[in-house]
Amino acid sequence: MLGPLLLLAFTPLLDWWYRTVSGLTPALSRLAEVPTRIRVGMPVLTLWIAFQRAILVVARKTLPMTLASLLEIVGLALVLWLTIYHLNLIGIVAAAAFVRGRLPANLYLYRPGKRLLNLILRPNRKVRAWD
Repeated sequence: MLGPLLLLAFTPLLDWWYRTVSGLTPALSRLAEVPTRIRVGMPVLTLWIAFQRAILVVARKTLPMTLASLLEIVGLALVLWLTIYHLNLIGIVAAAAFVRGRLPANLYLYRPGKRLLNLILRPNRKVRAWD
């Protein structure tokens, strides 16, 4: 799914999509381009965090998921506050930047997820989530 989205977002097809298929005016089409390009990475980050959470659930270690969710919410709020109030970006551009809120959660879950995945794949080896 990422390939078609990349093709659409970074080629002249985006203009065709917004103007012809969606019927947007040229001004609205230009306004929608930046958020579309920012959000291209969201499906990958969503798949990654779902996989990380699945590993943690199988291992019955859910505290890192809670902390990662908190980190994601704080990151999203921080990005929105920064982009709207300090950079004076319009709401749609600021809202599209919530990809930046998910990335810290993904990075936070990387270490415990990797260690637990090793434990799941090699059950004879003892691995703790926070080592």
